[in-house]
Amino acid sequence: MVPKSPTLAEHSRAVFLGVIDSITVPPASAPPSFSAIVVRQPDTGGSVQTKAPLRSGADTGHTGPRRSSGAGRLRLIWIGQRQIPGIAAGTTLKLEGMVSAADGMPTIYNPRYEIISSQESR
Repeated sequence: MVPKSPTLAEHSRAVFLGVIDSITVPPASAPPSFSAIVVRQPDTGGSVQTKAPLRSGADTGHTGPRRSSGAGRLRLIWIGQRQIPGIAAGTTLKLEGMVSAADGMPTIYNPRYEIISSQESR
């Protein structure tokens, strides 16, 4: 189970549970990519766990998980893919990846994901 938390920290590894709100497929003339907007799962409040990145030569002082929250929305971008089987609006996902900011929105590029069936998410 992924713990609840308050925000997605930029430049940190995150695990997020949410539902796909929308997907975007660029035209055939554009470079291949596939993106989706995920929102925290409404019935559970969603959850996020982030881990502080370890920097070589620096004393981070904290190496364990750092909890923070997703503030609602997260953008996923798969580079080099025009579609991802099983990824559609309404699909529940458990995601993992490095969070970065793109156009003012928390974004994960090429995330690891697990499709959660409706029976599992209850």
